[in-house]
Amino acid sequence: MGAAEVVPGVSGGTLAFILGIYTELLNAIKSIDLDLIKSIFRFDLKRIFKVVPWQFLLAILVGNLLAIVSLASFLEHQLETHPSRVWAFFFGLVAASIVTVAAAVRSWNPVTIGLATVTTIGAYILVGAVPTTTPDAWWFFIFSGAIASCALILPGISGSFILLLMGKYNRVLGAVPGSEILETGIIWDDIKVLIFVGIGVLIGLLSIARFLSWLFENYNDYAIAALCGLMLGSLRRLWPFKEVLEWTTDRHGVEVPLIEQNIMPAVFNGEVVYALVLAIVGAVLVLVISRLGGTESGKHA
Repeated sequence: MGAAEVVPGVSGGTLAFILGIYTELLNAIKSIDLDLIKSIFRFDLKRIFKVVPWQFLLAILVGNLLAIVSLASFLEHQLETHPSRVWAFFFGLVAASIVTVAAAVRSWNPVTIGLATVTTIGAYILVGAVPTTTPDAWWFFIFSGAIASCALILPGISGSFILLLMGKYNRVLGAVPGSEILETGIIWDDIKVLIFVGIGVLIGLLSIARFLSWLFENYNDYAIAALCGLMLGSLRRLWPFKEVLEWTTDRHGVEVPLIEQNIMPAVFNGEVVYALVLAIVGAVLVLVISRLGGTESGKHA
């Protein structure tokens, strides 16, 4: 999930659904309420460990942090040097995910098909939006984290892509410490950015988890059909072959793509072969995980 959230366009919620832990994740987040927060301030450890599935949440948190810290620099470099390969891998991964998630819908009827169609169109338009310039104030990093976290937990909508649209993706990704910390030391401006975004993420997760949990309990087929549409529409962002229409300069003075459009490759060369192979690898990986680990489709079928 952490690796997925680093890449704009890939949702950690999608991976949670594939791995069969999505419902458990929603319920775990939902267990954190105002009373529990009061217990934390009172250091009532007995109640905290009784109410919260802390082992599950700790495993998810540690896994995400390890993936983000270890892969952020690598994926940032790959997106700069071989973007089509990264996009192709996740394109195959999400495309296969749609098949596994769609299997969780008990009945495809005009209503579920209509919901999937509407959310497909909505997601297609959203991921085609142009990133904007926004303030670097502390409150906006909190706001960005809250909005991104709502997308983070929704299969098909990427939290990192929302950060990209809000003009904060490069700043947040660049704030994640990597190997360069040994040379430059801790940069407190970066730490503050991560803290503010983290506060926003916590606020957003606690808000959206309750709504999604209620939605799955009462309107399971409709919810999953809508999520299938979100994932299908997000494939627009993950198409591996792109042409840059406009560039921008990041905070390190490096030119990065600002506006891109999807294209078909002009020639069938080695890069295209790499992309095709990685797309197949991503799709096969999802199908294998689905078969071995048991996806949410199996739980809701």
